[in-house]
Amino acid sequence: MSAFRPVSSSGQSLITLAIQSILAQTSFPSPSSSIASTSDTTESSLDFSIECQVCQDRASGFHYGVFACEGCKGFFRRSIQQKISYRECSRDDSCTVKRSNRNRCQYCRLKKCIAVGMSKEGVRFGRVPRREKEKMMEGAKKMKDNQSIDDLTSSMERSFETLISIMRMSIDSSHVDGCPLHFDSFIPSIQSIVDYINSVPQFIALPQEERIYLLKLNAIKGLLLVSSTYSSHLSPSSLVIQSLHSLRSRISNLSTNSIAHLTVLILINPPSHYSPSPQLEFLLSYTLSHLSPIPPSTLSDLLSQIDSLSSIHSFYLQPRPQFRARHPSITSLLETPCFQSNPPLTSFFHSPPLSDATEEPLDLSLPRN
Repeated sequence: MSAFRPVSSSGQSLITLAIQSILAQTSFPSPSSSIASTSDTTESSLDFSIECQVCQDRASGFHYGVFACEGCKGFFRRSIQQKISYRECSRDDSCTVKRSNRNRCQYCRLKKCIAVGMSKEGVRFGRVPRREKEKMMEGAKKMKDNQSIDDLTSSMERSFETLISIMRMSIDSSHVDGCPLHFDSFIPSIQSIVDYINSVPQFIALPQEERIYLLKLNAIKGLLLVSSTYSSHLSPSSLVIQSLHSLRSRISNLSTNSIAHLTVLILINPPSHYSPSPQLEFLLSYTLSHLSPIPPSTLSDLLSQIDSLSSIHSFYLQPRPQFRARHPSITSLLETPCFQSNPPLTSFFHSPPLSDATEEPLDLSLPRN
């Protein structure tokens, strides 16, 4: 019998609720009638800088698991709904699909749609309304720098390898309570999580209060996900270890790249009551687009399991008095909001300072420009 149970709706995250809403759609909506309008004219003049992942035209939103333009969204929808079998490519399947020639070879266009991750089951937010598009553009403009998506992905992968190395050294199989992240090894573990998320430029672009809030909310969940990737050597002597083994079996088929992005998703995942900044909305959309190969039902289950595991782990992860006195900033990360659902936002900005004269050195600072 599984150690996990579905979390209550009051404790579910914004992303979990969104995924479950998407899963409730049992069929594709009918093509909406064209609502022509002055709003379309105004919308067309808005410079939305995210490119379609199929043809590099301007994307209108997040469709079938990827950022796509209206043309490629409609082409993919027609292809799968009508089960069209296109004539094979006469150029050995080597056509380069661009905006200027995307209608030339439908075979290669559909192949490109599938290659970039479009699928019937993919996360589908639909066309981005003008107001939401403006918010996303505002967030994009406030990014620390304009690194390409490829640069960001490479940076994340390098930082994730460093995170894994540090976390592997922090795992201790002999802890009597069966908790792999006990306090003797917790400092390098929590620091490695902070360093990892700080390596994502889009995270650094978030307002500082929002970064601190998200770390307080999700740091322990990120630690548990990463520690589960090499929990196989731990004896299943407690509910925590058994739960880690169960989580490990669920992610064993995921690539390192997917686990890296899943870790980011967990660390930036706000609760359902929270109103994210435009920058955070942009980062959530980007991260979800890289997780599109994972079926939405699987992704939803993983998020629920990690929420449940963090609740189980909280019973074992109680700070020793000596540790609490020496490291109040670490202790604050283990207290609310880590183990309570939907706490008031204002409470997180009155915790003990990140550093004071009596605390042992620990760099939890967030880079600033």
